[in-house]
Amino acid sequence: MDYKGLLKHLENVSNKKESFAPIYLIYGPDGYLRYNAVKQIEKLAVDEEFNAMNVANFTNESTVQDIFDSLTQLPFFGDYRVVNVTLPFDQEKKTADGEKTESAKKFLNAFYDYLERYLGEINTSTILVILSDDDKLTEKYKQITYVNCTKLDVVALNVEIQKLLEEPPVCQMDQNAINNLIDRTMSDMTRISNEIPKLKAYTNGAKITLRDVEELVTKDAEYAIFEISNAVSARDADKAIVVLNNMLDNGIKPMTILGTLYNAYRKMLHVALHPDDSSPEFLRAAGVSSTGQLYHIKSSLKDYTQVRLKKCVDLIHNAQTRVLAGDNEESQVLDEVILNLLVI
Repeated sequence: MDYKGLLKHLENVSNKKESFAPIYLIYGPDGYLRYNAVKQIEKLAVDEEFNAMNVANFTNESTVQDIFDSLTQLPFFGDYRVVNVTLPFDQEKKTADGEKTESAKKFLNAFYDYLERYLGEINTSTILVILSDDDKLTEKYKQITYVNCTKLDVVALNVEIQKLLEEPPVCQMDQNAINNLIDRTMSDMTRISNEIPKLKAYTNGAKITLRDVEELVTKDAEYAIFEISNAVSARDADKAIVVLNNMLDNGIKPMTILGTLYNAYRKMLHVALHPDDSSPEFLRAAGVSSTGQLYHIKSSLKDYTQVRLKKCVDLIHNAQTRVLAGDNEESQVLDEVILNLLVI
């Protein structure tokens, strides 16, 4: 089932039309939906008053023995306990070579061994919730209910956005603004959930308009480029590679990424050279489209010097020239650029 299917299933559980599954596997690309899926299960299964005693959270920092010992415990003043286990996600736990770390592999192998045994003697008063994208688990076991947290359709996105708008401080939002927010974030609820609090703060209680979204929310590809530049500034190779791979997986061509990366660094250099100028004339000359974009650029400048930025701009421009001249493949050059940016 998808995220909407899970919500319907939980509604039926609440109305006594269905029962909880003994095990849920939550997977898929949208982190916000994965998080919400877990919280919706917890909310229905466990009385909030006893949440601390009836909800246990584990990662691969825990021992597998501790996880499965927890599954055998009985609930405290309630019908259910919930045990959440977050397994290493490929997109979050890769080495430079694209493989899970050895420690993560050992943990997963031990977890699978214990899981096989647990499936034969399930504790019906405990709900096991596994967060993972590992193919070894997906659709393999009949005792597991699989929940794919992929991107929502427009109707479901509007429902989730309204929920966020109704959270304190309550705020209204024009439908045109909602549509534009969905477009700029490429329907990613994780990004939407991060952008709405910023828009609320920006409008200070007033209705959020299309102009507010255009001013404050950068388009998805550009946002990802800022994430890469921030990772580069912190010399965080893993984060830079994860963001890059996500862009490529979403169908963005290497040459497009190179062009966007060049434009971002060129704008950063202009702003670094004129840190106190935010006049409309300067923004036009620097190619900065809005004060919202200027905010993101300035936020990215923390660990960059003007000299380092100039070297970054020259490196990317040289790489573009080599690709256009037919000297190198664009995918090869893109990988080379990211690695070289990290050592400038």
